[in-house]
Amino acid sequence: MTGRGINEILNQPHKFFAAKNDAIVDMKTLFEKSRYRGKLKKEHTKDRFESFLFETTIAENKSYIIVRKYDTVTDYTIYCISDQETLETYLE
Repeated sequence: MTGRGINEILNQPHKFFAAKNDAIVDMKTLFEKSRYRGKLKKEHTKDRFESFLFETTIAENKSYIIVRKYDTVTDYTIYCISDQETLETYLE
């Protein structure tokens, strides 16, 4: 997780905002309990990253973890946590 990712997670709107922010304390467990949904479509062809969607539960409600893989590095990074179900419409 990068500093930018932490800021994105903390600032991302969520129905259960405090529970979402608390979830990053034990991100490993949250991620282990998630289910891979697939790769997200690139919004712009010049994007230097690929995004992947994982479904999880926060405060007993469906939430999503977005993981990014930047072209310039080999690591995958957690980008944000959201409860926006419209994310599913961006699956490839």
